Amino acid sequence: QQDHPDYTPSVDSLVKLIDKSSEEELLKLHNDLHRALYEMNDLDIHLKHNQNFIDAAKKNGNKDKEMLARTLRIEAMYNHSAPDSLLLTESRKALDLMRGVPEAEGYYFYIASIVTEKHVLSGNYEEALHTAEKFYKEAQERKNISGIASALQSMGMAYGALELYDKAESSFRDIIALKGKFETGIRSDAYKNLADMLINQERFDEALEVCKAQEAFLSKLKSHPDYQEGIFDNLLFLNSLAYGNAYIGLHQYAEAEKYIVKAKTYSIATTELGIFSVEVVRFHLLQDQGKYAEAEKSLDLMDDVHGNDAGNTTKLDLKELRAELYY
Repeated sequence: QQDHPDYTPSVDSLVKLIDKSSEEELLKLHNDLHRALYEMNDLDIHLKHNQNFIDAAKKNGNKDKEMLARTLRIEAMYNHSAPDSLLLTESRKALDLMRGVPEAEGYYFYIASIVTEKHVLSGNYEEALHTAEKFYKEAQERKNISGIASALQSMGMAYGALELYDKAESSFRDIIALKGKFETGIRSDAYKNLADMLINQERFDEALEVCKAQEAFLSKLKSHPDYQEGIFDNLLFLNSLAYGNAYIGLHQYAEAEKYIVKAKTYSIATTELGIFSVEVVRFHLLQDQGKYAEAEKSLDLMDDVHGNDAGNTTKLDLKELRAELYY
């Protein structure tokens, strides 16, 4: 077996297990490897192993796992802050491949939500809303609850970016209240996005109640096998950051710091996106306390992890944060 001295122990262990596993075991191990690879913060290595996952699923004739692997490929690009052009091109290819494939319907609408979110983060708000409304119509026609929820999520984000806050709030609350089975992450993100919007409107007490409701929702999943394997860690990470922002708004700084520390315990906190997300909250905490020199260090770290690949909205946000700090 080949040693990989540049791999983290958990990644190296899984790669070696995959080398000697049966095809059935191999598919599950690849799913585990996808999560562990975030520890390395290396998109090229992540995509190399993802391609192995796709190839193994195709060889095994497992269409569902193949579609899952292709979806995780897009997710990895998003979480590793791949350039917009690469992410959108690969997403369109995946959507074309999945369109009309019964096993892929849930994955199809998940990728659609990533495309819309990327348009929002890049400042293309009208395009984001147009794309979300298109996928919402598709989901309604197919009576796909997951797709409806995903599209509502995307519409809510686009409405929020366009400052149509009542429509955004309505979209997020519709998801939370939506009956039927759909992805846990979508409902959890609706809580998170609603909390973020309320925080931006300085409705901090309401935001805190939404954070508590999200935490209660996630705590009900503790008996789920995936909970113990860390599947829901990203959702818990975002919940912790929302708590931090709400407590900053309420000037309860010790509580805010507690949740920032908690957020850093999750594996996504080691990725560029995770580091950036944590530092945004930390910046506001330090700024609110008048600790400007430390706040500037947070800004420098945000610049370092995004560099020249940051989207237009991210670059603008960083400039605005520096303006807040200096003036």
